Amino acid sequence: MGSPPWLPLIVTALLSAGGATFLGSVVKGWLTLRTGARARERETISDLGADRDRAVESERATLADARYWQRIAGKYAYQLTQAGINPDPETPEPPSERPATLPVKR
Repeated sequence: MGSPPWLPLIVTALLSAGGATFLGSVVKGWLTLRTGARARERETISDLGADRDRAVESERATLADARYWQRIAGKYAYQLTQAGINPDPETPEPPSERPATLPVKR
């Protein structure tokens, strides 16, 4: 049992200067492709981090505004009560506790 007749041709081609250059080019191309993919992944991760930071900052500002207006509303309700005026409505109901209503078509 001898080796297949095409095996020496392939080995000779791979070991020749052209074959080595070809293999080098294939490996170099593959490494470049991987490096480019990593760079895109890093950019994507960086973009996602920046988006997250903006969302967190926006949420903080929204919560700070909500707390501010809650304090102001509480102070006004207290002032009205001290002046003998009953706030209207006296016991407000938050939207989460109100019964669901269907929109009216006109």
